[in-house]
Amino acid sequence: MTYAPHKLVPEGFTPLQGLAALPQVAVATAVPDSVDSVAHLVTSDGDLPDGIGASRSDLTAAGFEADAGSSFVFASGGTPVVLVGLGSSDDVTIDGIRDAAAAASRATAKKGTNLAIVTDGLGFDDAAVAQAVAEGLSWRGTATARCRPSPRIARLARSRSW
Repeated sequence: MTYAPHKLVPEGFTPLQGLAALPQVAVATAVPDSVDSVAHLVTSDGDLPDGIGASRSDLTAAGFEADAGSSFVFASGGTPVVLVGLGSSDDVTIDGIRDAAAAASRATAKKGTNLAIVTDGLGFDDAAVAQAVAEGLSWRGTATARCRPSPRIARLARSRSW
């Protein structure tokens, strides 16, 4: 496309801008040094991750009780760390892990593009957890509960014989 000042679309525009920022997912046994932020998925009744420098009572006093969907962001050694609640360890599901990964991504969105999500000890197959995390990262900005067809579209779909 050649540049023309009378056109509203700039030369470098691409209609699929989000493709340049697709999340990269890798499974690792340790957090790499190159990350911009770290997220830990924690339950309300399990052990806290080592090295966060806070006890459960400290976090509760700050307002974080690890309820499902809750998050708490703080800095550790210059790196943003986010704790994302999964609720009770008896209630953790793959869907909850997916939602927690999306919450971690939203909580650290302005902190850089390299996010490590620590998922130790959740009791699920590694492949299932990795898939849930990848889906959560890609769904971070969507509100699936609001993505319903309007009543008019639903009526049109029912009236047609496909």
